[in-house]
Amino acid sequence: MRKFLSVSATVLLLGIGQAQASTVACFQAADVKEAQLRRMQQEFTVAALSCGVVKAQRDAIADRYNRFVDRFSDVLRANAQILQVHFAQHGGTNSFDSWMTKLANAASEDVATNPDYCRNAWLNLDAALLITPDNIAAFAANGHVPDDLVPLCGLHRPRAKTVTSAHAQASNKD
Repeated sequence: MRKFLSVSATVLLLGIGQAQASTVACFQAADVKEAQLRRMQQEFTVAALSCGVVKAQRDAIADRYNRFVDRFSDVLRANAQILQVHFAQHGGTNSFDSWMTKLANAASEDVATNPDYCRNAWLNLDAALLITPDNIAAFAANGHVPDDLVPLCGLHRPRAKTVTSAHAQASNKD
C-alpha cells in the first residue's frame, strides 16, 4: 500500500510544472468559502495519503478522512458542482481539474517541508468533524487569506505558504 501511495504521489508531482504554468482564475468574495472548502478537502486527502497513523492516536488519518467524506458528502458534491461552473465561466485556460492538481501539489509540498503537517491535519479533521454540514464552508475559510491558489478578484497578493490553520491553533488552546 505504501509503495502505491509513493508512486501516486510521484505521478501527482510530475504534473507540477504544467499545472502551475497557468494562473488560477480569481474568485469573487462570495465564492472564496467554496474554494477554501475544496482546498481543505484536498489538504485532508494529501494527509490521508501521506501521514498514516499520528503518534499517540490509534486510528489513521485516512480513517478520520473517510469519516469526513461520509459526513460531508452532499456538501462536497455540491461544492464540486459550484466550482466546476465557476471555472467554466471564469477559468479561461484553467480548469477545475488543473486547479485541483495545483491544490494537491501545494499540499504535497507542505507535507514534505512542514514537520507539523500531519499533526495539524489531524487536529483540523478533529475540529471539522464537529462542524455541521451547513457550516463547513465557513469553517474551511476561517483564517485563510487570499493567495495564488485562491486569489480574490481585484487583489494581487504574493502566495503565502500554507499557514498553520486557525482551527489547529484553536484546538491547541483547549
